Amino acid sequence: MTISEAIQNKSVQEFIMERINSSRATFEKLGDESGKIIKKAQDQVDTFVAEDARKTMDDLLEQGRKMLGQIEERINVGIEAGLKKLSIPSMKDFEDLKLQVSKIEAEVKKIKKRIPAKAKAAPKAKRAKKAA
Repeated sequence: MTISEAIQNKSVQEFIMERINSSRATFEKLGDESGKIIKKAQDQVDTFVAEDARKTMDDLLEQGRKMLGQIEERINVGIEAGLKKLSIPSMKDFEDLKLQVSKIEAEVKKIKKRIPAKAKAAPKAKRAKKAA
């Protein structure tokens, strides 16, 4: 499915959220795979390398982990910036709106309680008869 077809079938926000979730899943899988590679490298280090070389390898592995974290952070910042440029509201924006709607609903309920029952049921308008 092309991007334009996806946009026609879904809201832009749904489309982007699916892409973000798909990207996150890919990065999680990448993280799992890199963890396996790191574990394998550590096992090989344990078997073949002296203690001094092992410390150096541990330092390199730690730097690699830090770099992976920095890459993930940059991706998240980039995604957020892209969403802002597209004027797509964030989850916080939705939560703020939900809170505002809840407050308005509570206020409407208070106002309805103050209105007498007769005023609530307004009489129906009579239909005008057609002239023959």
